[in-house]
Amino acid sequence: MPDLIQKTETIANDFIVKQLIKEGPVTRIYLCTFEGIESVMRLDRPMAGQLGLNRAVEYDLLESIQFHGLSPQPLYSDPDEGILVCRYIKGKTLNQADIHQTPMLIEVARITRSIHKLEPVSGILKLTHFLNHYEAQLSDHRLSPFLRSGMDLFAELSPETTALKLCHNDLNHSNFVSGNNLFILDWEYASLNDPYFDLATVIGYHQLSDSKIEEFINHYSQNSESIDIKKLDQWRQLTDYLCIFWLMMLEKYATMSGKEKAWMIDLERRLSKKKG
Repeated sequence: MPDLIQKTETIANDFIVKQLIKEGPVTRIYLCTFEGIESVMRLDRPMAGQLGLNRAVEYDLLESIQFHGLSPQPLYSDPDEGILVCRYIKGKTLNQADIHQTPMLIEVARITRSIHKLEPVSGILKLTHFLNHYEAQLSDHRLSPFLRSGMDLFAELSPETTALKLCHNDLNHSNFVSGNNLFILDWEYASLNDPYFDLATVIGYHQLSDSKIEEFINHYSQNSESIDIKKLDQWRQLTDYLCIFWLMMLEKYATMSGKEKAWMIDLERRLSKKKG
């Protein structure tokens, strides 16, 4: 608590921290009020400094997309202290089963397409930045052979002629909140990227069946664009590499839960099988 008080003492006087509502290896989330507005504060933990994030650009991005109603409204940011305050979104955080329901899957397809049409803000990073950062940080990790394989696959999938778009890069169900409309949380990994990455994340993370994949792709493309299924499968593999890179960072700089350890073992098994 003393550390929390010290970090937040520079925020406006009309700021009250109510309670901790979520804690992870990278951040803590607090329910609070900011200038009378019900809000949430994200406070970075030490590991956040190891991930190559740009908190200032993240705030600019959130401000720039407010007109589109895709994300919570940012109210305050102090990148040096690792603080971000956003308006609280009243609604239901989605679960795995929600994504499999046709109406919600259609809405996720629509909002994914909307993200890829947004104009990126100045200073937005490319996915290459995160990959290079992981590679530099993890060269001595016991699973470092996966780094080379992942980087090689990314190079194969991302020729210089690829038209990069703004991508969220973490479209899993826990980052969707259904309120007055569907909102997306946690834009910290947003970057310029190939849209296939977001499509692959939705499909792979939620283990969509073939029929649901077809449904999702058709509503994303609105039957006006062709999606290369082989390429999509390769991007699904790349999302697995990014997940294991993140878990490797977690293993190196923080404490892994039993669930995260099991996830890493599963990814290691799957990727080893692909390499074989």
